[in-house]
Amino acid sequence: MGWEGRDAPLPPWYRRRVAREDAPRYGPPDALTSPRYAGVKTFARCPLADDPADVDVAVLGIPFDTATTNRPGARFGPEAIRAASVMLRPYNPVQDAQVFGRLSVADLGDVRVTPGNAEKTVGQIAEQLETIVRSGARTLCLGGDHLIVLGELRAQAAVHGPLGVVLLDAHADVWDTYCGERYYHGSPFRRAVEEGLIDPGRSRGGGGGRARARPGHRGGAGRPRVGVGGGPGEVEITVK
Repeated sequence: MGWEGRDAPLPPWYRRRVAREDAPRYGPPDALTSPRYAGVKTFARCPLADDPADVDVAVLGIPFDTATTNRPGARFGPEAIRAASVMLRPYNPVQDAQVFGRLSVADLGDVRVTPGNAEKTVGQIAEQLETIVRSGARTLCLGGDHLIVLGELRAQAAVHGPLGVVLLDAHADVWDTYCGERYYHGSPFRRAVEEGLIDPGRSRGGGGGRARARPGHRGGAGRPRVGVGGGPGEVEITVK
C-alpha cells in the first residue's frame, strides 16, 4: 500500500535525507544508521560541545527551580526535554525546511546555578550566556522556573540593547515581591523593565489562560497592542 494506505507515490519529503554536502558542522546523526535511543541524551541528539565556535544555535539547560512559589520540579526540565527531543526529525514537512541541514546546532550542556540563591543564579546565567551571545550564536535555553529568563535577558541586552519580547504564558510575571523576595518566578519581567532590558513598545504577550488582572493593577500587565517591530528580540514560551 502507498502513502496513507493508498496506492500512490510517496510524498517527496518522505524519507528525505538531510543534505550532507556542505552540511553544518554540528547536527544530529542519521537516525537510519544511529538508533534514537542510543548515545548521550542531548537536545535532538545534536553533538555535545563546549565552545560556541561554528555554532548557529547553542542549546543550554538551566536546571533551577528554587525561585518557584508553589510546586518545584522544573529543575528536571532540561533533562526531560532532552529525553523527549530524540524524536525530533531534521526535516519539517509543514514548513518545507531542513532545520538541521541549514543550521549548525550543538548542545552546550547546562549552565552553572546555585540552588537556593535566586539572585546569585540570575547573575551566573547572565555571565555565562553573554559570552555565547557575543560569539554570534543564538541561544535556545531549557528551564527551569521562569526567573531564569531575567539572566537570559541581561545577557542578550548587554550585547544587543533593549529587546522586544514575545511572551507565550498564562500570566505576565510582572509582580513585585513575594514574602519580601524581589527575585522569584513571578517577577522576572518587572525586574527586566526596571533594568532597561526590555523595550515595552516592541513587546507582546499571549496565551493567557487565567483571569487577567485589570490594566493598571499592580500585578497585571494589560493587553499588548504593539508588535516587536524591527530590532533584536526574544521569544519566551512557558509550558506547564
